[in-house]
Amino acid sequence: MTDGQRAVSEAAAYIEAHADEPIALASLAALVGLSPSHLQREFTVTFGRSPKRYQTAIRAEALKRGLRDGATVSEAGYRAGFGSTRGVYEGAAREIGMSPAQYRKGGTGLEIRYTVVDSVLGGVLVGRTEKGVCAVLLDDPARLPADLAAEFPGASLVRDDDALRPWATTIVEAVAGHAIGAPVPLDLRGTDFQRRVWAELQRVPLGETASYAEIAARIGRPTATRAVARACATNHAAVIVPCHRVVRTDGGLGGYKWGIERKRALLDSEHPAGRA
Repeated sequence: MTDGQRAVSEAAAYIEAHADEPIALASLAALVGLSPSHLQREFTVTFGRSPKRYQTAIRAEALKRGLRDGATVSEAGYRAGFGSTRGVYEGAAREIGMSPAQYRKGGTGLEIRYTVVDSVLGGVLVGRTEKGVCAVLLDDPARLPADLAAEFPGASLVRDDDALRPWATTIVEAVAGHAIGAPVPLDLRGTDFQRRVWAELQRVPLGETASYAEIAARIGRPTATRAVARACATNHAAVIVPCHRVVRTDGGLGGYKWGIERKRALLDSEHPAGRA
């Protein structure tokens, strides 16, 4: 480990231990023995965000815990270290993927239009908000609407087969192991860390795999293998965010939210020898 890497690790540890306190970049830089500009640059390269954004992400996780425990937005925000309600909404909303109030109410206020179609792996539900696809779920067709409701308990769900047909056709082709021809607009709801993992998963080419450890290293968090696995397990968009392409370091399949047999079938279909 270089002196710069060691300093960045010390800075991250300090932020994690004092996330609910104001931390000036200059003070943090002096603490670890770097200039402010050097720390800002090295920290951003390592973690994919500035020290300030890193602190905001940690505060957002604390805010979510408070909201899940039943605290009001202002109460949870204060405990997490946000100095004002405005800070909560401007800082945390970007990390959470929705407003804190929506998170507290399980997505209340969202309208999700969805369809359920058949595929080679059984039923596929495709759901989208006005911004893009927010859910691709695999299950028995009769259970899929309930699965969507469980993922977004406060959202308004509207079945709209006609509007979702083009996206459903594309996704069914992907389930069968074919490349997605055109980008699918996404509206993924999750923490900043989860979205970084999901974005990296989309860079794993069809027909290839990566280990959880490799994904952790690629996003600048080499010790976060378990957190990467949790991000895979909380992925709402099967196939579009191809968490099935992530395996254990020893080559074992690991887990899969929609069942290990589906994971094996997806990988087999995407391998050149498995495609027609």
